[in-house]
Formats: sequence, structure tokens, C-alpha cells
Amino acid sequence: MFTSCYSIAMMKTCSLAAALGLTLFSGTARAQFAVANATPVMIAPPSSTVGTIVGNTLAITPTANGFVVAGQVQIMVPPGAFFGTLLTYTVERRIDPLFASAGLQTSTVLTGFSAPPLGSTFGTSVGSVVTDWRFASGSASFVGGSQSLVPMTLVNGIDSPAWAGLTNNSVSFTGSTVVTPLAVLQQRFTLGGNQISGPGGVWTIDIPVDSILIIPEPTTATVSVLILTASACRRSRRR
Repeated sequence: MFTSCYSIAMMKTCSLAAALGLTLFSGTARAQFAVANATPVMIAPPSSTVGTIVGNTLAITPTANGFVVAGQVQIMVPPGAFFGTLLTYTVERRIDPLFASAGLQTSTVLTGFSAPPLGSTFGTSVGSVVTDWRFASGSASFVGGSQSLVPMTLVNGIDSPAWAGLTNNSVSFTGSTVVTPLAVLQQRFTLGGNQISGPGGVWTIDIPVDSILIIPEPTTATVSVLILTASACRRSRRR
């Protein structure tokens, strides 16, 4: 009776271990972006409150761990003084509905430049580009700790510090599409413009911005537990 109960218990343990191993390893090895929703989407196209978009070559390229938004946006700004949002846009990519992992991080990398119109005088303006794990497309809610934010400052219309690979990583967080099945990786770019005086003209913003979801490898402890359990399962089969 004892042997029978032991064997049944071990069978259950082995099945659980196999399922746990599959979950742990597939959670890191499988694609973290849904195949049916693999293409990142511009849910809020480039816009400006201080001028008119007259040129836009932004292109979105999916990567293994996120996406890159690259190109130029040209804004025709008026003469005289103004202060407001020079450029804003939002891009999202759906996360696989079966993906879950602890120890995640997001990373945001900004490269490019700001080229204001000649002949004008500008005040200081600020902005940021942020990557985070959103509960759903367009949602105002995000997983705590998942934000990687790169601040931007324009001094006399010029990026300062220069956008030469400015990078920020989030703290470690846990993300699960079991909890948030419509989750997305979101990139939001918002930059202010501040012209004190001058003729106005075309203001060019050049980027790429890289949004990345950093996924950890399975821990050594987890692997050790699975190996020990597998060994116990093999021994139980000899009984």
C-alpha cells in the first residue's frame, strides 16, 4: 500500500515538475510577442500643438525583444512666441497572451537630434520618451516599476545633452499576461517647444528610439530543483 501511494505521489510530482519546467523554460525561450499581433502599431500618430506636421518618415521595425521607431518628423512652426508640445506620438506592441516572467526590465535608448529653424531665439523646453508594460492598448495603467524613462532637454532648440545613445533601464518587475491578457509594450514620445521670438520655419526632430523588453534566463536554483526532481522521478520508476 505504501509503495502504491508513493508511486502515485511521485507520478503526480513528476507531472507537476514537467509542467513547471515547461512553463519556466517556455516563458523565457518562447516569443514574448503574440504572433498574431507581432507588428508594432502607431496608436497615436505624430502631432504638435505649436505647429503643423509637414514631413514624417517615421518607420517602425519589430525586433526580437521590442521595436525601433526611426526617421524624421518636420514641424512647421509659426513666427513669434509660442510654448507647447512640439512633437508627441505613441507606439505599442502586443505581448504574447501566454507570456509571464519575473525579473523583467524595459529599456529605452534614444539617438538623434533636434534642428530648430534658423533665425529664431528659443527658451529651454523639456520632454521624455518612455517605455513600459501597459495593461492594455491605450490604457493609463502600467505595471509598477516597468517604466524606463529618458528625459530630453532642448537648450536654444538644440538637444542638450545630445541624443547620442541616451539610455535608461527600468527596475526589475514581474509581468504576466495571465493577469493582463491584453498587455502591450508601449513607447511614448513627448517633447516641448519654446520659441521666444523669430521668423519660425521647419523644426526637424530626428530619431531612432529603441524600446526593449529584457527577459532573464532561468535561475540556477530553478534549474537545480528541476534536475533533482527529475532524478527522483527516475529513481521512483525503478521501484
